[in-house]
Amino acid sequence: MVVTVAIRLFLLGFGLALGAAALMDLLASDLDAKLTGAWFGFAAMALVFSCVASFTIRAPRRSWSTLILIGDALAVLAGASLFFRVATNYADQARLEFMMWLTIVVTLTAAGQVCMDIAGLRASPRVPDGSPTRSTAVNAALGAAATLAAASLAVPQFWYTAQYEPSKDFPVITVNNEIQQVGTADSRVQLKASISIENTGQTAIRILTSSYEITGTTPKFSASAGDVNVDQLGNLVEPQDGPLARYSPYTNYPRPILIQVGPVAWDRAVIGPGATVRASTIALAPKGQFDLIRITTDVFVARADRVAVGDLQQPAPVIDCKGTKIVENRSRLLPASVLSWLTESDRELVTVWAVGGDDSIKSTWWPPFPWITASLQHTGHSCEHAMNFRGEEGLESTAMVAGATALDETTLR
Repeated sequence: MVVTVAIRLFLLGFGLALGAAALMDLLASDLDAKLTGAWFGFAAMALVFSCVASFTIRAPRRSWSTLILIGDALAVLAGASLFFRVATNYADQARLEFMMWLTIVVTLTAAGQVCMDIAGLRASPRVPDGSPTRSTAVNAALGAAATLAAASLAVPQFWYTAQYEPSKDFPVITVNNEIQQVGTADSRVQLKASISIENTGQTAIRILTSSYEITGTTPKFSASAGDVNVDQLGNLVEPQDGPLARYSPYTNYPRPILIQVGPVAWDRAVIGPGATVRASTIALAPKGQFDLIRITTDVFVARADRVAVGDLQQPAPVIDCKGTKIVENRSRLLPASVLSWLTESDRELVTVWAVGGDDSIKSTWWPPFPWITASLQHTGHSCEHAMNFRGEEGLESTAMVAGATALDETTLR
């Protein structure tokens, strides 16, 4: 008897705490948080009902015993669901370790209570439950519920169109850039670069980081074609060469030289659906040194509602990371809901500008530095994790991270 009371009190406390967290999630703006809060809120109410009924009803009828069993079974499902959420987002953090053990204890305790409920239900006699008056009231209630359900058939379709579909829209952006010569003065050439980032999707996006890069080179042209260089031709499909790489037996393209580089927009800025960020800049290049000018723009974005960013956690000095000089910015990611905070690791957005060192880009189409990257990751990783990160923790997929590149070239007069 004492053990049963202790189990019930433990489950009652868990149900009340889970219900409070679920209620706060129902008030969140994120649809996934609302749905999660609705499920766990229902399970919490069933569990609280089960515990209260077991305390207040001394000799419950078979129907009441069945409802108590259902409530305890939902507690098992809720505990297992929480355990799965923690396990799939686990990192070596004290809060997650506590939640891991708590969900294990809750699941096993509720499962034991379900076994006791089943044993008690089998041992109880089958006694007719209720009077004709009660049966009439139950039938009336069922009829009213059926009428309400029939009237609510349009609700799921409205919810799917107005809420669910927009919550699954992937971020879509269009990046355009253009560069042209606008004048000459003394020993320099004046270049104007124009860049735009347009949100062509149906959801707001957050710019994680961005950069533009202006480079110049002087191709060496020959009127007679030489033998096909198999190695250079094969390099066209290598990832380090990228878009607009080319091979010509008539032209040799020396490695480009950096003229100007910088960010396109503020990191962590939000762009609404249909909105466009535009920027233009003037660059100066030595007169007579370059014949071909290229501009490249790289942008990393994510769904704004999936990446709520806090303040920068630390300043951004140039540091050495395994031989590469980088500028690293870390921003804490804010949890989408209370249950997310309880069951997910502390996370951060890390943006990296590699500005020098050993880890250069081995390409005839890009200068060795700079290059940028962005990572959503569990806190506590070293600097090299963001530089080599390719989504093995699954956070980029959840946040719907996307990237885009634009390139343009012009010849100098």
